[in-house]
Amino acid sequence: MGFEQRKAEALRRLKRDLKEGKVDLKVLEILNLINSIPDFYSLSSCSGRICLLKFDKTFKKGEKKFVFKKHEKVRTPEIWEKLKELEGKEKNVMFVMEGAILHISSKNLSRALDFLKKVRNLGFKRGGIISIRKYEVIMEIESTEKVCVPVILDSKLVITKKFLDQLVEISNLLLERTWKKLEKLGEYLESLK
Repeated sequence: MGFEQRKAEALRRLKRDLKEGKVDLKVLEILNLINSIPDFYSLSSCSGRICLLKFDKTFKKGEKKFVFKKHEKVRTPEIWEKLKELEGKEKNVMFVMEGAILHISSKNLSRALDFLKKVRNLGFKRGGIISIRKYEVIMEIESTEKVCVPVILDSKLVITKKFLDQLVEISNLLLERTWKKLEKLGEYLESLK
């Protein structure tokens, strides 16, 4: 299957996922811009999020599971309430804020390298090629904003509400920062059309 067929399939999947509510709407405009460029198409992407993850002590990727996730700013009361609900029920829970991450397919290596060089200057300091196939090059770009703090250990809440206030304030600020990078990315993508 060539690049054009893969792109058509990815666009059908995006349309289906959008109908099913599986798409982060905050990043949808960026995805549409990417998809409007003939040599690119979007894959799984996120505008940034704040979440609570349950995990076992090994911290294995497959062992983590979302117990709360939001692609918007959060308020302390909604997180605190969720933590009180989880205390005593879940063994270990981590508060996590992650910046934007986008996966993009390029028709060729030259376009991918040019794109990665430009977006690095827009603030996406983590990025690179994660796969090269016969008909496409898969890139990942990621904003560096991140907060990761254990909040429940051995089924006990290990933070205070005051500390959670600070975590929420910092995390919301970092979400705003990652969204500003997405705005700059949108402007750059407009110039490629």
